[in-house]
Amino acid sequence: MRSEAQNALLKSLEEPPEYVIMILLCSSKEMMLPTILSRCVNLELRPVEGTKIKKYLMEQQHLVDYQSDICVAHAQGNVGKAIKLGNSPEFVEFQKTTLDQLAHIKETDPYDLIEIAKGIVEKTSKSTKKPVKKADDDTETSDDVTKSDNKLEIDDYFDIIMLWYHEILMIKASNDVNSLILKDRYYELKRAAGEITFQGIQNVLEAVEKSRARIRANVNLEIVMDLLFFTMKEGG
Repeated sequence: MRSEAQNALLKSLEEPPEYVIMILLCSSKEMMLPTILSRCVNLELRPVEGTKIKKYLMEQQHLVDYQSDICVAHAQGNVGKAIKLGNSPEFVEFQKTTLDQLAHIKETDPYDLIEIAKGIVEKTSKSTKKPVKKADDDTETSDDVTKSDNKLEIDDYFDIIMLWYHEILMIKASNDVNSLILKDRYYELKRAAGEITFQGIQNVLEAVEKSRARIRANVNLEIVMDLLFFTMKEGG
């Protein structure tokens, strides 16, 4: 939120309606103006431990051990996100397709990489129609109202890339299959580890973070993905 928008919010914070409780969420309180912070109760919400999330997913959501590990890795301490991913067949298929693409990115033709990037943009940008009730209780679909509960987000894709290269790093560092989350991808990971240096891994991970920042800055998503794919193809 820009400083101008925060200043505009001050009036509402100072004199909110009696029936309103305002909750402001931000990734860092340093991003907020002191005048905003002084009018709020500051609550720090920390990520939940991965072991606790995994236990909950297995016991309450009835996910298997491997699937729980995947969800925990992507959720990064966010219980709600872990539950959402664990109950999303779309995410399971999306992850499988993405890992297949990453495993063969070195030999993928540049034109095909551009097509893959277009597919990612389509999958992470689409919205779903939300059913609404008419007065006679018949259900109709509204073109004006959309929902994103099961929508795949571009951050989900970046998280899969980060996991893939983290696993490659583990292979290069220890070659211990038991330390991996993607154990079923061991031979693909081992082959990929032989094709990239430690510096190359660091370069790719930095490129992913740059891609996140560019998207937050409203850079064209397809261009961002093209740049990232070619960075990965060149091995960082």
